[in-house]
Amino acid sequence: MIYLLLAIQNMTISLEGELTDISPGWVSVQLPENISAIKTSFVPLNSTLRSFDFGRSSITELPNKCFFRFVNLRNVNLEFCDNLKEIPMLCFHGCSNLSSIVIPKNVRSIYENAFTNCINLKSVTFAQRTAPLHILKYAFSNIGLDSIDLPPTTKTLLPESFNNCHNLSAVNVISSSFRSIDGIIYNYKLRVLIFYPSGIKEKTFTIPDSVKEISGYAFSGNRYLEKVIFNKNIEQIKFNAFSLCFNLQSADFPEGLRFIENMAFASCSKLRSVIFRSSCQIDNFAFEKCKSLSSITFMEVNSNIQKNSFHICNITSITAPPSMVSILEDIGFNKTIINPPQVRVQIRIIENSEIEGWVAQ
Repeated sequence: MIYLLLAIQNMTISLEGELTDISPGWVSVQLPENISAIKTSFVPLNSTLRSFDFGRSSITELPNKCFFRFVNLRNVNLEFCDNLKEIPMLCFHGCSNLSSIVIPKNVRSIYENAFTNCINLKSVTFAQRTAPLHILKYAFSNIGLDSIDLPPTTKTLLPESFNNCHNLSAVNVISSSFRSIDGIIYNYKLRVLIFYPSGIKEKTFTIPDSVKEISGYAFSGNRYLEKVIFNKNIEQIKFNAFSLCFNLQSADFPEGLRFIENMAFASCSKLRSVIFRSSCQIDNFAFEKCKSLSSITFMEVNSNIQKNSFHICNITSITAPPSMVSILEDIGFNKTIINPPQVRVQIRIIENSEIEGWVAQ
């Protein structure tokens, strides 16, 4: 490979128009228009680079980790890179002083951890586009956004896309795949609640009647919710849906609920009581490390409980129909994996007459 050194910008560029290196010590870089690709990740250690202007370069690709941990990088101009198709994994990971970015109009995919730990990134905007957009897991994890408007061409959006964004209170989008109401993301038909931003400060939330499924990680990490009112149509609560909701205090599950997946309520440290109004499958570790959970009520016989569903809890009271006693013993209640060894669960038997007149406490 023969290289052409551009002394003005102190960049090494191949005759094919590929940027392969930037000499250390530069504060600002502007790419020439003939650059078609960046082929190497730059070394961030001791980097003084503060501004990188792609201008109207014909660049078509960036490497993984291109600007990985460029802690002094404040300004990146990508807006007019019309040939760029994706922002790859870890591309801007750890650029802790980057404050804003415009995503070019033909970018189709923003990959895992592309902007993770850009803690001062408070503005993400999308150039007007017709190309479909796919935002993958952790693409914008742990960034400083308060809100974001997604384009109508958004096709893929996951709850983990904005993982650990504790200031984010609204994600706005209307597309053929998604719609938002009050900043909360649902699928287009409003049957699936996909993402409840962790920066929403309401203490109580009522699941809309149309929703039948709560996606994995949908509410994960919200620090404000104390109570969620489940509608009667909820059928499935998926993995990690409410994990790390530290202030959630109780859960009253409706009769139609069929599945609570693994880790769904894991580490809800203030959750004190749960009521199951019908039999449903409760997967392993569904309530793991709910260390304040002391009371469980089963309104119907439930034999679909995994042995580690309530792993590392402090359950002292269970209310259940008579025929559930042997089931509860079989799955390990009164054992140290669930309770401290000195605590024995008190099982209270409820009769049919009580069930018929039961009102949630």
